[in-house]
Amino acid sequence: MNHVSVAIVHLMMAAIYPNGDHVHDAQDIGEEIARTDPTLFEAAMLVETAFRESAFERSAVGPDGRDLCAYQLRDAPRTVLVDLRQCTEIALSRLRYSISHCPDHPLAIYAGGACDSVVGLKFDRWRMVEVMRIFHVAEDQ
Repeated sequence: MNHVSVAIVHLMMAAIYPNGDHVHDAQDIGEEIARTDPTLFEAAMLVETAFRESAFERSAVGPDGRDLCAYQLRDAPRTVLVDLRQCTEIALSRLRYSISHCPDHPLAIYAGGACDSVVGLKFDRWRMVEVMRIFHVAEDQ
């Protein structure tokens, strides 16, 4: 077990946005992130993704209707809109796949479908800066 507590997840949320742990559905999202037993790095990725993709809104739907829930999961089952646990578990599974298959650019596959995706690499470059910042805030606790 990694024991990333809800308090640590909420600290990450506050580091990404002032009072971020009180925005929209952040409290519930934080509880689900901690429940999945992520590593500290995975928790930072989930927090950053939920904030940047939906501003911590559990039932967010992207403009084309294919990106769903707090993590904007492309082509996920529509049940993720009402099942935050399923939404978080799928997001963590996809992030773990992206990390393991593209460790030098851990968000590239998640964002663009391939390690060499131009969109994914661009997304990875700027978003990983924020992931690492909130990771280090939590790591210092």
